[in-house]
Amino acid sequence: MHNLAPVRSSLLSRSGHGRRALLRALIVASALAPAACLDADDGAVAGDDVADVELVEDGKGDAWAALTPRGTYRAEAAAGGEISTLTLAADRTFRRETARAGGAPRVSQGRYKFTMGGGNHYLRLLDASGALLVRYGYEQQGRELRLRVVGTGRWQALLADDGRDQPAPGSAGVYLLPGDADQVDTDGAILDLVLHPSQRFYLRARGALACTSPGHLCPSASAGRAAQTEVIGRWDDLGGGARLHPIDPSTGEEGAAIRISLVRQGGRVHVAGTADGQALRGDLATGAVFTDGHEVTDDDLAGTWVVAPTDAAEAPSLWGGTLGAGDAPHRVTFDPVTSELCELPPRAGASPRCGVFQVIAHRVEAEGVIYAYRGDTLVTALKITRASANQLTLRLGLGYDGVGGRVDAAFTLRRE
Repeated sequence: MHNLAPVRSSLLSRSGHGRRALLRALIVASALAPAACLDADDGAVAGDDVADVELVEDGKGDAWAALTPRGTYRAEAAAGGEISTLTLAADRTFRRETARAGGAPRVSQGRYKFTMGGGNHYLRLLDASGALLVRYGYEQQGRELRLRVVGTGRWQALLADDGRDQPAPGSAGVYLLPGDADQVDTDGAILDLVLHPSQRFYLRARGALACTSPGHLCPSASAGRAAQTEVIGRWDDLGGGARLHPIDPSTGEEGAAIRISLVRQGGRVHVAGTADGQALRGDLATGAVFTDGHEVTDDDLAGTWVVAPTDAAEAPSLWGGTLGAGDAPHRVTFDPVTSELCELPPRAGASPRCGVFQVIAHRVEAEGVIYAYRGDTLVTALKITRASANQLTLRLGLGYDGVGGRVDAAFTLRRE
């Protein structure tokens, strides 16, 4: 698997906005916040003097996932006074280690909040009493988090410590129910299961299971479609099984652990467990595994691709669901340096939908699978069915229509 090059310098010599220049050029009147600009006199960033307001959690909304970093970030070679490690926990607590020349790093802990003002996004670190310790401007692009102390234009880059460059646990993979999930009406039937090497997990099962418990999301049943439950959080590999820890992404509150067994037989895996007294069962196909063995690499995807139009009234999204109709080109960009995938809808002024991607191995197809996640609650898996230097054919294997139904869509991408 392609390994990301380490951050060679924790201090960027530019403003941190250069790699998004292409996106800004492609999007007219984008709904994204305008790029911060350096003041020619003192290096400060325009908008820092504007009052900022707190960003409020919007549940499963895309905006929250796109704008709020979560987890642990590290700088490989932090200089004195720079951040070496920063952890932003789901319960809104932080732990920061600041490098000191010739000594152990200085550690500070407390709470944090995200704010926005003057077109910029900010991270406020607070002490135990709620007093402000420091306010950082921040930008998130794929696995990379860039920070600057407000009042300065010098950016520091940190990379997510998500286990990406380490061997994946044996149980890690994307497991899908073969056939039409809407035809399954047994409560507790597992429809999809994703165990990511970063310890994120996603499980979707038929029926309403512990809907009020942290980490459980229960979309309303719709006409002709049975109720189902999505469970998200962190997982531990048990060797032949896993322990799932459901976590509410907005509060960090943890629900009751779910222990599951995974028994492999050829390309299938039998999953069994119990949640809230309800038996969980699933005979799933192995859609993808987080190992080597794929011909297409992250670097092969670098650049901008145009998605060929289809006969559908609304353009299907690589994330599942639809993007609406429009006359603008439907584009996708891949940045292998930061592992960022961005989908640009075919509507003028529409915001891109960005997330973290990597190419992983398919059990049969030699080319591989493009796996991506956006925040804690949105994942996609796109099987690469054909690949050349200038054209890709993808099939969506893990995507939803917004009310719990799986979307089956094919995409043809041509390099721009």
